[in-house]
Amino acid sequence: SNFFENTVTWNNAPGISPTIYSKVITDADVDNFISIDITNIAIGWFNNTIPNFGITLVGIEDVIIDTLIGYLSNKACADGRRPFLSIVFNQGGTGGTGVTGATGATGATG
Repeated sequence: SNFFENTVTWNNAPGISPTIYSKVITDADVDNFISIDITNIAIGWFNNTIPNFGITLVGIEDVIIDTLIGYLSNKACADGRRPFLSIVFNQGGTGGTGVTGATGATGATG
């Protein structure tokens, strides 16, 4: 659900809606960028078929004991390590020419 970044806290954070998107993180991913393809979600946002309440990264700390994964926030001092969403827009080609309409009435002579 909707929230305001400046007022949300751990105690009043809205619930999340899990999606089918997931990514298994291994030790090899530590200190590396991790890419998750959310194309279908972004298309849904664009077409207004999916409400855009953002993306939530959820760890598996409750599933596997002694597992903890941390992420930097958008406020992190390390500019190059902040999470970001990259959108690549590909515009389709020009469509075909339509049918020529009927000739209009002759205008007044000047």
